[in-house]
Amino acid sequence: MRTPPLSSFCFCTVSESKLKKKPSKGKAKSSLPQHLCRRFSLDEIRVATNNFDSHLVLGKGGSAVVYKGLFDDGASVFAVKYLLLGSSRQKTLEDFRNEVQLLCQLRHQHILTLIGFCDEAEDEKIIVFNYMSKGSLFDHLHGTRYDPLPWKQRLEICIGAARGLHYLHAGAKRAIIHRDIKTKNILLDDQKISKIADFSLSKIGPFSLSNTPIRIELPPLDEIELETSRTRLFGTLGYVAPELFIDTTLVTEKSDVYSFGVVLLEVLC
Repeated sequence: MRTPPLSSFCFCTVSESKLKKKPSKGKAKSSLPQHLCRRFSLDEIRVATNNFDSHLVLGKGGSAVVYKGLFDDGASVFAVKYLLLGSSRQKTLEDFRNEVQLLCQLRHQHILTLIGFCDEAEDEKIIVFNYMSKGSLFDHLHGTRYDPLPWKQRLEICIGAARGLHYLHAGAKRAIIHRDIKTKNILLDDQKISKIADFSLSKIGPFSLSNTPIRIELPPLDEIELETSRTRLFGTLGYVAPELFIDTTLVTEKSDVYSFGVVLLEVLC
């Protein structure tokens, strides 16, 4: 598979000192890359979601609720991910910054596009994405809302997701390890073009296509983590590479490849 041209990439950097700097009293300045995406006001988000109307909920998980949002007087339809801080407040805030900072660097046909974010309120963190009208690959494989996917379309969806994953691993100077590849995180647009989504657990590696694992520091356990005898494992049970049960602090691109293999098996079965 050919590596995409470097001219198609968009990079941003955020200084470590800015991330660690404590906000001053009053309205804190955002350390997130506003010049690469849109910063929404909380009022805009409330209007777009009809004050977070339950009838506009697209999906709900342990750490977030996703709403359908109508922006610019209904001219634009986006997905609004409202993060639930709960007891894992610090972890959720880190995931929010991580996802926004990562996605602002990525521009690819098979990666879910970041539109913007809202960090205006201290206890309300929101990420805005392109709206995927056909749901997730999981919905098509296991749900009753959609007709079964033809085999040709299944193949096209898998090839698209593979291209997106290859872009993450080989498209930049440093590989991006997704760490939670699964059918629920492969979304489909109105043309059923696949997009890899949910980068809250992702990590940036030292370089591309390396056989050398990267050692990562593990944040506290939350509802999507798995407990092992040695340490804490991140991802979704059934998709996690078996070697990570031995040492979860070592991660390579191969971990994602294993998870994608499980996705392919799920599509076939």
